[in-house]
Amino acid sequence: MKKYFPFFLLILLIFPLFASFHTRAQAKNAPTICVLPGLDPEKVFDEEGDLLTPDPFAGYKTIVIDAQFFTPEQIDQLHQKGHTIYSYLNIGSLETSRSDYPEYKDLCLAPYENWPNEYWIDVTDGRWQDRCSARGNELIAKGVDGFFVDNTDVYYQYKTKRVKHCIDAILKRLRKKTTLSGSNPQIMLNGGDVYVTAKLKEKKADRSFTAICQESVYNQVADYKKPRFVKRSTSSKKYYLSYLKTCRKAGLSVLVLDYVGTSRRMKDIRAACKKAGFSCYLSKSLTLDTITPIK
Repeated sequence: MKKYFPFFLLILLIFPLFASFHTRAQAKNAPTICVLPGLDPEKVFDEEGDLLTPDPFAGYKTIVIDAQFFTPEQIDQLHQKGHTIYSYLNIGSLETSRSDYPEYKDLCLAPYENWPNEYWIDVTDGRWQDRCSARGNELIAKGVDGFFVDNTDVYYQYKTKRVKHCIDAILKRLRKKTTLSGSNPQIMLNGGDVYVTAKLKEKKADRSFTAICQESVYNQVADYKKPRFVKRSTSSKKYYLSYLKTCRKAGLSVLVLDYVGTSRRMKDIRAACKKAGFSCYLSKSLTLDTITPIK
């Protein structure tokens, strides 16, 4: 008599293997991104304006910089090396160091905790919305491929329908622009979990962003002055991991941005992100001004 291996037992054995392979494949195929909005161009370009050799960004596909401080020629050189360039764009707060601060300081709201000389901004004001759009035009003219949009967390600080609607409006205007390559710019939101969660709950999928970056998932900043980083509490980490999985399930690309103090901790977080299937960028610098080598 022939003995047949029960089909359902075969499925039980194969499914975990498939799930594990799928997660590993996601991590392997995840885009390599470095997040450096605080990077000084002089660190990667010489006095003649040429990119240093070897390529300081070797191993990274996508680079996030504050393109306001880079020239079109410098961005073109990065493109020639095969990099995709996103520019930092702050739509929810304003730093006093920005050249147009005097023009918009009357729109400033509460001080930004832990970041002196920065204030939350009134995104419901038409002047500010126009300013974000104009800044987007300036960055696209320099050759960027997308925007790394910061501080949609203003919705968490001032949680009203009007604030959410105005964030929507700013992002839509940015998304409708056309890059020099002829495509619409990609938009990655940094933080903004409350805003993103609200968008994911909408019945009509009307999102101008295609990716999210979440800071401090596995670590948190214990001291902003030194600075010093410690492990996140289990409950907080659980919240962020659940949130990121929800985002990925909704079709959004996910990036973890964590700050670390030791190489050992960096290794542990990289392993955790790989297991979870998340892209990650880990930095020992809170100001994100130094390239972390890929290892």
